[in-house]
Amino acid sequence: MPKENQSELFIRSLTEAIEADRLINRAIRALRSKERTERFMELFWSDLNNAMRTLDPVDRVPHRGAAKTQDLRVN
Repeated sequence: MPKENQSELFIRSLTEAIEADRLINRAIRALRSKERTERFMELFWSDLNNAMRTLDPVDRVPHRGAAKTQDLRVN
């Protein structure tokens, strides 16, 4: 088996380094995307729960004629 000369060794090493860098960057992007998704879902559910707590119990339950009646309550 013939030995590699320096240029072939350099090219092979550079190709392996580039591929390793691509794999690392892909893993980092996937991790960041997952973290952002989890953070968004936490904020979404906490905001939804807070919004539900601020509703009156009457507003939570749909009732007949809700679209036809006007809200006459005074704030």
